[in-house]
Amino acid sequence: MRLTALNSRSHRHRLLAPLARTDKQRRIRLGAWHRHLLELTTLALSGTGLAWIILHYFFSVHTAWGVTPSPWEAIVLSGHGASMQLFLLLWGSLFSNHINLGLRQSRNRITGWCLLCLLATLTLSGWMLYYLSNEELRPLVSLLHWGSGLLVVPLFFWHPYQKKIKRQSKD
Repeated sequence: MRLTALNSRSHRHRLLAPLARTDKQRRIRLGAWHRHLLELTTLALSGTGLAWIILHYFFSVHTAWGVTPSPWEAIVLSGHGASMQLFLLLWGSLFSNHINLGLRQSRNRITGWCLLCLLATLTLSGWMLYYLSNEELRPLVSLLHWGSGLLVVPLFFWHPYQKKIKRQSKD
């Protein structure tokens, strides 16, 4: 009977051990499925955004009645909106653990803060492009949106490898 009590106590200790970790012991790294889904969604989002820029600025047809957009613009833009919804869901999932621990542990802070600011800018400017009907501000907001989008993609892929690059340069 005493042996059973010891086993149950040690079993309980093993179950509670992950909860007792300090912030320094917790892992910041994302799981493989989370990272791959985030990378795939980022590629889809940036690919559709870049495709829209190319279609809008290089494949518009100038007619006697004005500029006619490419028929593919609407299709690409709806794909951009669909991938944006999944990306916002994944971005929100990073706040509970990854971003919180990263700020506490002071890891990759510069690129992390730059990513947060650029993603907030993209979210706000995307919302403004979709819902704001002010045609005077639209070109400025559009330029801000796709300029931030072009900046965020390389930063997004550089952020997790920043520490590895620093270690390799020291060797």
